[in-house]
Amino acid sequence: MKGSFTEKISVTFVGGIVGRFTQYLVYILISRTLGAAALGVFSFGYVLLNFTSIISRLGLDNAAKKFIPKYSDRDEKIRGIIIICLLIPVVSGTLLSSGLYVIYDALNGVLHVNVDRTALLFLLGVPAFSALTVAMAATLGFKETKYSVYAKDFIQGGSAAVLIAVAVYFRDDIRVVILAYVVSVVLGLAYAIAVLARKSGMYDSLAYDVQFREVFLYSIPVMFTAVSQYLVSWTDILMLGILKDSAAVGYYQVAFQTVAILGFVMFGVNSLFPSVAADLYHTDRLDELRSTYQIVTKWITYLTVVGFLFIVIKSDEILRLFGSSFGRSQQALVILGIAFIVAGVVGPTGYLLSMTGYERVELVNNVLIALLNIGLNYVLITRFGIVGAAVSTSISLAVLNTLRVIESWVFLDIAPDPSTYYKGVVPIVAAIVVLELVSGTLSGHLADLVVSGLGYTATFAVLMYYLGVEKRDRKLLQPMQ
Repeated sequence: MKGSFTEKISVTFVGGIVGRFTQYLVYILISRTLGAAALGVFSFGYVLLNFTSIISRLGLDNAAKKFIPKYSDRDEKIRGIIIICLLIPVVSGTLLSSGLYVIYDALNGVLHVNVDRTALLFLLGVPAFSALTVAMAATLGFKETKYSVYAKDFIQGGSAAVLIAVAVYFRDDIRVVILAYVVSVVLGLAYAIAVLARKSGMYDSLAYDVQFREVFLYSIPVMFTAVSQYLVSWTDILMLGILKDSAAVGYYQVAFQTVAILGFVMFGVNSLFPSVAADLYHTDRLDELRSTYQIVTKWITYLTVVGFLFIVIKSDEILRLFGSSFGRSQQALVILGIAFIVAGVVGPTGYLLSMTGYERVELVNNVLIALLNIGLNYVLITRFGIVGAAVSTSISLAVLNTLRVIESWVFLDIAPDPSTYYKGVVPIVAAIVVLELVSGTLSGHLADLVVSGLGYTATFAVLMYYLGVEKRDRKLLQPMQ
């Protein structure tokens, strides 16, 4: 396999920056032109889109990452997996979104959602979004990250930003904004389908071998894991929409999306790690798997901590990008950031368990934490609003990641190795000093954010290169086998 682990995830790393930037730009456009309530409607609908698509794809996104590497020398089986992965999500997504639209009023009579039903327009995108997510995962099964990045971050994300910018310029209507987003999903899917057709040789042969039983015996349990994972991550938005109102959802979403920028490092690793972990485990290279996990977890920790500190120090300037009223999101932002640090310290343990035969353990983890999260959100949102939502989500994510790291140590004898983490202290402290010195040298908070951020990042990167890179870290620069 050509290319090192670092080389391959660097594509996702850059794509993650572009994707987060375009998504962030979308939220800024909506909040500054249509207000917090409209942003709340968009955010609630987006969560509804994601939740419905998780069920629609039936765990096939994870199945693709597991079975395409397994059958790398069997073209007919790969084509069969891809056919399943593209057709099933479209059919199930169409049925599920249509059914949800029909019964929404009855559900709302029970749940009393306080978000405008305009959010239901996102259901139009469920079939395409489900297929896009699975198609992206299928490209990762070939141990190539660039196609997933092009489809999601550049084509879908980029076109979403452009189309939504045009929409808010000509029409101050959240419905047009939502439809523009749905169109961007279709564009991303078209590209992903073309890539899979080429990678699987469909242009030369349509012969295929469908392994329904093997694929679905794995994917269905993983689907329930994904649903419970999503409930852990997004119960806060759903319950804010039920217990509060659209504006509260909007203010909370700004805090969440700001700290979610920290997740692009983990996202970059997760784009390739599942396929690598599955391959190393099935070829009995457990020592190599352990070493790879420990190295990537260390660097995820470094980058997450340094990003969190920048966001906390510059939180006032960052939140002002959305409008003067968004300062109320600051406390929730800090609380959620702590949860992302915990996730960074643990690393990709969820995928480590799922790809090494412990997917049912991961299912139990997520179901238990989802129930905990629902209970905490109900109690704390009622009393503390968006801060209560942030506390609930942070506690749930911390407990989940603690369980994962204990289980990976017990079942696989694999755990993070923090013995050399001290090497990141000097670069981080020096970067903070530079940030404080540079901040305020330019008028205008946007220019100040950019310049101080560049100085902060450059200081950390240079010092880490000379002080923090160890001999075994260079393993990630070696070609993958």
